[in-house]
Amino acid sequence: MSEPLDDALPGDLLADAPDNVFARIARRHAGRAPTERRRLLTRDVGEAIPFTGTAGLGVALLRPTRVAVTLAPGRATQNHIGGTHAAALALLAETATGLIVAQNVPSGSAPVLRSLGVDFECRAEGALRAEAQFPVEEARRIRARPVGKVEAPVTVTDAGGREPIRAALDWAWLPRDRVGL
Repeated sequence: MSEPLDDALPGDLLADAPDNVFARIARRHAGRAPTERRRLLTRDVGEAIPFTGTAGLGVALLRPTRVAVTLAPGRATQNHIGGTHAAALALLAETATGLIVAQNVPSGSAPVLRSLGVDFECRAEGALRAEAQFPVEEARRIRARPVGKVEAPVTVTDAGGREPIRAALDWAWLPRDRVGL
């Protein structure tokens, strides 16, 4: 599970990102060395979403078109058969897709998860990584509308390169005042 180094984005997509907390975090740490970037992204996302820290998630990459979230193996995330708990796997997928959507929503809007479907394919073992990706055109489409919905693709892999789950997540975004923020 390598650390991607894709700081170059077409059309300066990072600099043109909406002025929201997650886009600001991404801009603040772009160009840093991967180890330092991971530590700072994890800290800053954890301040914005405290549950990510509680769950032990790491943010390896935060870009408008690509997000990577990790989970180290540990007793706290194990299930009764010694694998990674189903809820931890779903949380990885939800966090990666939520962060990619959140970076791209207009500054006056908030992302809301509409549906989460998970199919369990095999037992997850070792370190886990969830990657969500959008084409540049999708990121631009989200930015152009204060209200909308999108299916956010995600791949979750374990230390052996297996994909223990297949997940389908549908997100919406609405003006913040419509969601009570």
